[in-house]
Order: sequence, then C-alpha cells, then structure tokens
Amino acid sequence: MRKILALILTATLILSLAGCQSGDDPAAGGSTPNEAGDSQSQGSDSPEENGDNAPEENGDNAPEETVSYSPLDILTTIWSSYPEDQKFAAAGGESMDGPGLMTGDYGTKETLDSILALPQDSYELVSETACLMHMLNANTFTCGVFKLSSSEDASVLASSLNDSIKNRQWMCGFPDKMMIATLGDCVISAFGSAEIMDTFKAELSSNYPDAVISYEENLI
Repeated sequence: MRKILALILTATLILSLAGCQSGDDPAAGGSTPNEAGDSQSQGSDSPEENGDNAPEENGDNAPEETVSYSPLDILTTIWSSYPEDQKFAAAGGESMDGPGLMTGDYGTKETLDSILALPQDSYELVSETACLMHMLNANTFTCGVFKLSSSEDASVLASSLNDSIKNRQWMCGFPDKMMIATLGDCVISAFGSAEIMDTFKAELSSNYPDAVISYEENLI
C-alpha cells in the first residue's frame, strides 16, 4: 500500500514539474517578446516622409507689382510744389496755364516727336502723355511724362528717349542739361536750363522718392 502511495506521489510530482517547465518554455508563447510591438517601436524612430521638409511656396519671392501713376498728376504735383519765385510762364498740351495732357492733335506721334523727343517708333509703348514746358522757349525747359502700355518696357523707352534727346538738331539754342527718370509705370524726360532742371529734379525727388534717375548729363 505504501509503495502504491509512493508511486502516486512520485507520478504527481513528475507531472507537476513537467507543467512548470512547459509554462517557462519560450516556445509556448508565455514569455516570448512581442515582435510586432518591437518592430512598431523601431518604425516610430524612422523619419516620416510627409513632406514636412519640402520648401513652402508662400509667395514671398513673388515679384512686386509696379505702382501705377497718372502722368498729369505727377506734373501737377511737382508744379504745385515749386516755390513761387521759381515758377515761369508754363503750358502743356491744350493747357495754357501749367501742365496738361497731350491729347488730340497734341497726341499724334509727329507732335510728340517734335515737342517731347519721343521717337516715332516708340509711340506704341506709350498709352498717355502729359507735358510741362516753358511758353517762351521750349529749350529753356520741356518735360514729358509717358505712361507705359507695359511697365516692362520702362528701360527700353528710357534708352530711346535718351538717344533721341542727345541726337536732336536743336533750334533756338541748346538746352544745358537733360534727364530721364522712371517712376512706377511712367518714364519722365526733361531738358532745359541748368537752374530750372535742378529745381525740377529737386521737386521730383521730394514729391516722389521712388523715382529713379536713369540718365542725366550736360548737353553743352
């Protein structure tokens, strides 16, 4: 009887030990590392390709718009700011008292060439023109402000006016100086006596600081 009990106890102990070993066996899955979890945690360390490092196109480098001006407003503003002792008998276009628009017969390509030295082959570059000139002698002072049909042609028109003024056959004496400037979508040309030209340049710069002098030189 004791032998039977001993055998039963031995068998029970063996079975218990076998069960403990099977619970600790990695193959049984009890203590196996979570491979899926490990791979996910490794994947979280990899950089995300979500475009965060792509350059932003926010328009910061977009070209600035050219400011639009009225040729008559430019000349009226400058003329109005002249000191009274610097003013002279002035006309422009159909205006007999200060600056005016070059319209009608004053706006033909032949007239603009004759009075303002606008080359006839540059006529199509211009959509509107205003003028201020000395009534007694155009060579004492003449200024034209040309609004461009396209602001991209500013340098082209400035160069054409510069060449035209320097190569003109002057009557009634030579102007002392000439100047070409750009302001927004306008090109400004002027020639005349040194004193009046200096005053005009000072008033242009004072009223329109953004004006850029493209050409300036003595003619005599």
